[in-house]
Amino acid sequence: MLDDEKAILEKLEKTSVARNKPCPYESMCHAQKIYLLLGTTKFQDRCITREKLKDVIGENWNWKLPWFESHKFKKLQTAMHRIEKAVKEVTGESTLSPKLKALSAMVKAMNGEAENLVTVEKGTDLKQKLRDIIHFEYELNKEIKRMEKDDLAEVKKDLQNRFDEEGEDIAKNAGMSLNELKCVLGLKRSRWCKDKKKHSLNVKLLQYAKPNSKLHKLKAEKTKMILKKCQGKCKNAKKSFDTFYDILKHQLCLPYTQHTFLQGRSNTIKPRNAARANIIKRIAAFVNRQRRRRRRLLAKDGLTDEDINYEAHWEEFTSMVKSNGKCHHSVLKHVHVESDGTFSFECSKAEELCNCIVKVGKDGVEPNFYAKDGDYKLELNVFRDGGYVSYEILENGEALAYGDVNEGDVEGATGYRRRRRLLGRGRGAS
Repeated sequence: MLDDEKAILEKLEKTSVARNKPCPYESMCHAQKIYLLLGTTKFQDRCITREKLKDVIGENWNWKLPWFESHKFKKLQTAMHRIEKAVKEVTGESTLSPKLKALSAMVKAMNGEAENLVTVEKGTDLKQKLRDIIHFEYELNKEIKRMEKDDLAEVKKDLQNRFDEEGEDIAKNAGMSLNELKCVLGLKRSRWCKDKKKHSLNVKLLQYAKPNSKLHKLKAEKTKMILKKCQGKCKNAKKSFDTFYDILKHQLCLPYTQHTFLQGRSNTIKPRNAARANIIKRIAAFVNRQRRRRRRLLAKDGLTDEDINYEAHWEEFTSMVKSNGKCHHSVLKHVHVESDGTFSFECSKAEELCNCIVKVGKDGVEPNFYAKDGDYKLELNVFRDGGYVSYEILENGEALAYGDVNEGDVEGATGYRRRRRLLGRGRGAS
């Protein structure tokens, strides 16, 4: 873990020496857990499951009584505020990790002015929904505030110098009184010249003095997003953790898996012992047998590396794979294999494979993929185990030792003990 991350966690801990409790307030515990899980490099190669997210943030808004709902959700808001403050104090910047930024944007949107941003209806593109929320909260609003500040500073400097001679004309053309112009330029102080009043006057002033500024286009875009309404039957993330998670899940784990990323990075499966379980050499030998080019193998476990064109052999092998019909036999075509026997895939490209994994987790079907040559048989079985999807690779009925997707989780690293599976040798979890 990086030094800055350790310093941020220390700030979030706020140890109470007198009570000897690491988290004297619940929001501090929330903040520390959330930052550890979503904000540190220690877990940047780990996807986050629905259960882990639910545990660290809770179903804080899923309550029938409005006052209680508000009270609970404020704890999550407070935790996110503490994180952003600690990051700024330690690093001097407001930069959050992608997963933490996505969560923060969701929380801001749920308490913000655009109610429609956190509602979904049938057919909603949830990936685009999350991108819109992040764009609205972290790009659009941020850019509007920056441009407002810069444009106002420029306009005020110019008009203050011209006020004595042109003040009345400027006020008239801007659609405000002379006293209002003095207020917005900082030349007059009074009880009525407050922040809300100043904001509306600032808008008028910028429309008059900077009619062609890009600021107005950004505000129009923001207004369009705010006014867009959800049609038909809508689900609101403010009232449902499931809807909240559905929007956010594209930054987290593929459903029904513990280690498989839904998007943003490649997923890998490695042999536990490459010398014994490197399946690519077996596949190469299988392909060559199918080509009727039998020859004496030069290495104990199959062909030598020089004899194998991994990409070509794998591509040809996948065309020979059959299935039991639970998932289509072609789902392996967008999986890649390396010389050490490592498999990799991205759900954005191997969409059929990831859809198959979700189908297994949801419906409990058990796809079997196999390639057979006489008495020789290679198999891949995918099945549901304890609510998550697992797999096994078999050679003539004997398991080859492959590990979990993305090498599984770090034991005890997040305060969660990894679920122990009663799996035979060679099985792994997705």
